[in-house]
Amino acid sequence: MEKEQSDKKQYEISFLLKEEALAATVRKFIKDLGGEVELEGPVAKIALAYQIKKEEHAYFGYFHFLLSPEEIMHLEHEMKTTPGILRHLVITPPFKKSAARPRAEIGARTAVRAPMSAAPRPAEPARASETLTNEDLEKRIEEILK
Repeated sequence: MEKEQSDKKQYEISFLLKEEALAATVRKFIKDLGGEVELEGPVAKIALAYQIKKEEHAYFGYFHFLLSPEEIMHLEHEMKTTPGILRHLVITPPFKKSAARPRAEIGARTAVRAPMSAAPRPAEPARASETLTNEDLEKRIEEILK
């Protein structure tokens, strides 16, 4: 049993389904192939940006699971040939989630940033209200150069 556990790798599968009940089918595919579901994300109805197989709405969900790499192709085949599964994606995540985030936090920023303070503006040079002629300008330049 110890050897079996070490051969398995962590994966994440996300999917779009016609019906919410098909999430149990995806879980069953993973378990039938010898995998273990570690985390189940919420399955929520979403509006699609474009139609997929003539559907305008779908149920989106995701699972984190352990499965041997040899079985991934079989899982992919099951997902592709099941009619109610519109789309799916299997990845190896670079992170490990310990629990599903509440729906309100999805997409929200979690890092706390210090508030940005306004930078002080440089003082503008005082402008002369009078206009200088070329002769006056030449006189001032001579005074500066002396």
